Amino acid sequence: MAKPTYLIVLIGCGLYWMLYVPLPPECDYPIIMRLIMSTAEGLKTAAAINFAFGGQIPDVFSFQDWNHPDVAPGLTLSFAEFGGVKAAIYQTTEFRRTEPGSAMIFLHGGGFMIGSINSYAVHSMELAKKTGMLVIVPEYRLAPEHPFPAAYDDCLAVTKDVIRRAEDYGVNPRKVVIAGDSAGGNLAASIALALGQEESPNPLCMINLIYPSLQKVNFRLPSYLQNWNGPLLDNWFLTRFALSYMGFGNNTELAPLLQQNAHMDGFDEKAVLDRASEKWVPAKYKSRKYLEKFEIVPEEGYETLRENLKKIQDIATDTRLSVLAADDASLSLLPKTHILTCEYDPLRDDGVILHERMQRLGLNSSFTNWEFGVHGIFSTYGSFSYDKLDSAVNEMLDVVAMTAQNC
Repeated sequence: MAKPTYLIVLIGCGLYWMLYVPLPPECDYPIIMRLIMSTAEGLKTAAAINFAFGGQIPDVFSFQDWNHPDVAPGLTLSFAEFGGVKAAIYQTTEFRRTEPGSAMIFLHGGGFMIGSINSYAVHSMELAKKTGMLVIVPEYRLAPEHPFPAAYDDCLAVTKDVIRRAEDYGVNPRKVVIAGDSAGGNLAASIALALGQEESPNPLCMINLIYPSLQKVNFRLPSYLQNWNGPLLDNWFLTRFALSYMGFGNNTELAPLLQQNAHMDGFDEKAVLDRASEKWVPAKYKSRKYLEKFEIVPEEGYETLRENLKKIQDIATDTRLSVLAADDASLSLLPKTHILTCEYDPLRDDGVILHERMQRLGLNSSFTNWEFGVHGIFSTYGSFSYDKLDSAVNEMLDVVAMTAQNC
């Protein structure tokens, strides 16, 4: 009788591990969603172990890039190069039967290290179906093989070429939206900023940012501390993604120093630090308990930091990576901006600060914070039904589609 008992215990432990993700009550996700999140947590653990033994974080997630799922009914898929970068193009079969339509350039997330056309195919097809827009997804280069500013350069080249060749694809060049989640939101915002500085008015119709990463200056914002251990995105991954994209992926000893903002020691441009300060975060977002007094005492890394401090600070405050480092005059060049954040996400306050600063300047910015959301939740959209998520995403897409129509 002992063996069956052991087997039951093992099965029970396995199911518990697969189904249990510590989530707050607001995150009333169905079991299949919890299973997906538990699987993601398992992959994160495997990636961390692989990284500790000299591998790369993307190695564990590469299976997502192997195959493109079948194209959904009513859609077509084609591929083209824009600015020398391969991109997938999704469109409904009705798209080109009317007057020139609108397009969405969607820049996928993944911490600048993971993600691809294939891994984002389901979401991309849903975007095309729900909005009726032409959806273009670039296969931009990823770290650590291609550090900053490779991803930015690729996405900027794509965006300029899409606008230039829009009419070839039945798109009105004044109706181009750029959107992205997480790292993709970072790229979307920085590219919109660059285009605004190059042209007046900004050639983009709008930007739609889904829990964007908007700065590498301040890792001690309330949301970073409230959500120190995730779920789905924690500070271990957040800082290692940042280091890899900045070109310091092998210097893991720097991660704890980023977590306590030691990488900005001695930086004397106080105005830049102020633009990503906690002062912009309204009190209602600070009420939830967080690690306000949590301190990290790194045992190593200071020598590497001192040797590379100027380079790290130059990259961390470069507006091609940290849009929040931009001054008010630069932010004023952004087109209409819609920002979506999640309450249980370290990156929440990046989006909050951008919205608060744009509002202070009287700019056209709208904002939604999903109280039920965790980082990465958008990646489950279209895979199964969850009423809160479906309703919230559809509401967001209605804003995007309506804005594009009126540009």
